[in-house]
Amino acid sequence: MVGVDTVVFSGLVLGALGLIFGLVLSLASIKFYVKVDPRVAEVEAALPGLNCAVCGVPGCAQFAEGVIEGSQPVDGCLLGGAATADEVGRIMGVEVAKGDDPGQAYMVCGGGRGRAKQKYEYIGARNCHMAAALGGGPSACTYGCIGFGDCVESCPIGIISMGDDALPIIDSAECTGCRECVRTCPKQVIALLPTGEEPVIACKSYDKGKAVKEVCSVGCISCRLCVKACPEEAISMDETGALAIIDYDKCTNCRECIAVCPTGTILPRDTLHAVRKASESA
Repeated sequence: MVGVDTVVFSGLVLGALGLIFGLVLSLASIKFYVKVDPRVAEVEAALPGLNCAVCGVPGCAQFAEGVIEGSQPVDGCLLGGAATADEVGRIMGVEVAKGDDPGQAYMVCGGGRGRAKQKYEYIGARNCHMAAALGGGPSACTYGCIGFGDCVESCPIGIISMGDDALPIIDSAECTGCRECVRTCPKQVIALLPTGEEPVIACKSYDKGKAVKEVCSVGCISCRLCVKACPEEAISMDETGALAIIDYDKCTNCRECIAVCPTGTILPRDTLHAVRKASESA
């Protein structure tokens, strides 16, 4: 049998060892303590908290640490926009310079279901990149939206949904210009346009007249009527001569181009917003 003295001695030894280890850990914690700048928590609290990684680091906590360390700019949170940048600047004690307009995302393709023809029936994963690998996708328009919604999944603030016509509906007024949807789209039919109310040319086809008409009822047919109608000479044809483009620095939103476009390819932004809102309330 183990004697009482042995048990007491063992207990004292264990207690002493625990005391020694505790003292060592305490000293180690003091020696190796890393002081955390209280501003890290303040900056993190000012961020959207979505951990979207658009800024280039895994999450908001890492971005906040980067701001304090100087490896991230105070206006580096694209999702937060100007309001977040101003708040982070206030915390850091610096004035945030007003940068260039990041723009807002818009659909620049109108060839949805019922307007653009399909060249084959796609059976497979509902993924735009996978479908695009099969002959450019099921749309007869090589340049048109595939319509499987990769952009919906990519948007970190959830402002993109799919419409009944298999085209994305973008709440452009809420867009912060992070470019995730632009980077995701294999057809590049989502574009960042300068903030404003000027018209949008909803086509990305570089085919001309007859070829466009054969596959889509709302594509740009290179007729140049909009070029001739613009009193500010804000519209020209691209270098291929196939697609009309708008110089938003010159555009005054007179909407003459909208009136003369025979295919309804040029659309007013407020109409796009109205369509979006009607779809959401339906």
